[in-house]
Amino acid sequence: MTDAYIERQVKEYFLKLRGLEETTDGSHPDVSFENEEFERPDDGYWYEVYFIPSSPQQIELGTNARSRWIGLLQINICTPKSAGTTPSLDRYESIAEHFRTGTYINGNIRIVKTSRTSAIEDGDFYVMPVTVELVANLDR
Repeated sequence: MTDAYIERQVKEYFLKLRGLEETTDGSHPDVSFENEEFERPDDGYWYEVYFIPSSPQQIELGTNARSRWIGLLQINICTPKSAGTTPSLDRYESIAEHFRTGTYINGNIRIVKTSRTSAIEDGDFYVMPVTVELVANLDR
C-alpha cells in the first residue's frame, strides 16, 4: 500500500459528502480536484480539494517494515462575494461531521482532526480553507 492509495481512498470518501451535487454520469461539477478539468459553477459555490504532500516515516524495523503516513487534505470552500458567512459555515459543518475526529476510512485511515481558518477574499469570491489531518499505517 502506498500514500497514493491513501489519497485515492480519501478522495472517494470526500465524494460521499452530504450535499455534493452529482450528475447522471457520476461527475461532481461543484468539486475541483488538482490537475483535473473544472469549470466554475454558475451559482458560484464549489470546493477545491487537494492533498498537501508529506513523506511516510518507517515505524518498524526490517525490510518489510510498515510506514506511517500523516497527510493533510486541503478543502477550500468557495462562495460568492456578498453571500454572507452562512453558506461557508454550513459547508464547513458538513465537512467536519463527515471527517469527524476518530473516524476510520476503509479501516486503516484515521481522521486526526478537521479545522478551518477565516475566509479570505479572492477576486469575486471568498475562500474558507479547511484542513483534514489524516494518519495511516502502510504495509510495505
